[in-house]
Amino acid sequence: MDVLLNRDFGWDTREFCGLRVHGRGDAGAIEALAGVLAGSSVTGIDAAAQAARAARGHFAAIVEAPGFIAACVDHCRSIPVFFTANGVSNDAHLLKQHGGLERVDDVSVLEAAMAGFVTGPYTLYQGLSQLQAGEVLWHDRRRAGTTVRQYYVYLPDELKAGDEAALLSRLETATDRAISRVVANANGRPVWVALSAGLDSRLILCKLVEQGCPNLLAFTYGPSGNDEARAAREIAGRLGVPWRFWPSSRQHMRKLFDEPDRERYWAYGDGLCALPNLQDFPTLHRLKTEGEIPEGVVVVNGQTGDFISGGHIPRLLRERDQSTSGDLFAAIVAKHYSLWRSLKTPANLDRLRERVWSELGVRDGENFTRDNACALYERFEYQERQAKHIINGQRNYDFLGLDWALPLWDRDFVDFWRGVPYEQKFEQRLYRRMLDGWNFAGLFRGYRPVVWQWPGAMKAVLPV
Repeated sequence: MDVLLNRDFGWDTREFCGLRVHGRGDAGAIEALAGVLAGSSVTGIDAAAQAARAARGHFAAIVEAPGFIAACVDHCRSIPVFFTANGVSNDAHLLKQHGGLERVDDVSVLEAAMAGFVTGPYTLYQGLSQLQAGEVLWHDRRRAGTTVRQYYVYLPDELKAGDEAALLSRLETATDRAISRVVANANGRPVWVALSAGLDSRLILCKLVEQGCPNLLAFTYGPSGNDEARAAREIAGRLGVPWRFWPSSRQHMRKLFDEPDRERYWAYGDGLCALPNLQDFPTLHRLKTEGEIPEGVVVVNGQTGDFISGGHIPRLLRERDQSTSGDLFAAIVAKHYSLWRSLKTPANLDRLRERVWSELGVRDGENFTRDNACALYERFEYQERQAKHIINGQRNYDFLGLDWALPLWDRDFVDFWRGVPYEQKFEQRLYRRMLDGWNFAGLFRGYRPVVWQWPGAMKAVLPV
């Protein structure tokens, strides 16, 4: 197996304890991973899984030794890794070319069209695979064997009962720890928070202020006159944080779409398994080009507090004591496979069902308790849409050479939500109770800014 790296992807390479270590992300986590592999008495995939499970932070790594190659992604696949029978890489396109892979996977193409991403270990091409959230790969160079194991699974099936006060205390602790890690890792560098009117970015900015993070800036983008920008300006003003608004326009978007940088980003961000996420790219690309982004900046966004705190649990599943496999699949299709209604034919849904059940280990005709059905649904969204599409938005920053932090995907924060009873997760009950009780700067309890999807005078179209 060969290791192929695209150096444009910002990965570093260093020698460590006789190993060649390639990685991107939390340097401490990568070093800890390499240290276990170099010094552990455990051999093979067990050592790799043990090391990855113990690591914290957001990272991906490929480790080379005379006898093995190990590769892993973190618990939420914040930085992707791809592999074939004869290669492992940080670049799916490079690996496809190296292996001469041209046979398209028809089910993957169907998924990409209906969901915007490809599920499981698959990509758009047969023979080209991806490591999923919380997975590690081990290749034995002497025996030419490759094994993949999932060392971290997000499946909230061990719910820890407890009174609300105790849960709130644990949630506050997990939140504070996640934010303190952002402050510590920034180490005085400028921290830019992408601020909207939503709870998640508001929470992050308030916590950074509460913990005394220096060099803060809140920024917002979008059409001129949009309501989220107005709310963001008010939030930043109450907190005494400098705020900038960069408007976007149809002309700017059209010009960017035709630029070579957009094409390069598209190839960089798709991984041959997901539509590239362009959320922050137009604004940050313009600022980077114009030299307005300071050296060493760390960009922080609020992904994805609404999911992890229970806001995506379908009503179809949460209001029934018992659900069937058909109910579970219907909920998955409604949320994830509905980009093109014309493609939701019985034949296409049968093909998707087979792949979904394979990933979840479910059989047709099974029945589930409410908690089990919700847990399986959350596992699917965590591993598929969140990891492969939403978190893939961090490629915006990587492409532009910017550091970033994802505090609401902090490992301790995620671990906490795995054990919260569903009575406390439905409609983000516990999350909202914590925010309302804290009510920092009066920005949570009773604070509900009105946000319309259409800006300014365009609202006049809605009644028509």
